[in-house]
Amino acid sequence: MVAQAYSLDVSSHFSDVDAADLHLSYSASGLPSGLTISASTGVISGSVSAIGLSTVTVTATDSASHTTSQTLDIHAVVQPVISTVSSSVTLAKSGTNMD
Repeated sequence: MVAQAYSLDVSSHFSDVDAADLHLSYSASGLPSGLTISASTGVISGSVSAIGLSTVTVTATDSASHTTSQTLDIHAVVQPVISTVSSSVTLAKSGTNMD
């Protein structure tokens, strides 16, 4: 949501088949403005500053420079806000007439 803290750990979507090479570094392209990715943890975080759809490509790289990528969509929306509820709202049970 726009202007709210956002966090997504993408590291669980990547693994390295080399048993001796357990460390991956992460990068991302196409992130919406306000979001960044931690190269060491794979956590995308921040606050999106604009409404819209962003197609993001996350790349994991091992110490031998082997890479793999995953693509995801981030939809930034505005959170609905209810500021007041009118006292003239009539509640009715299902099946009753509201005359």
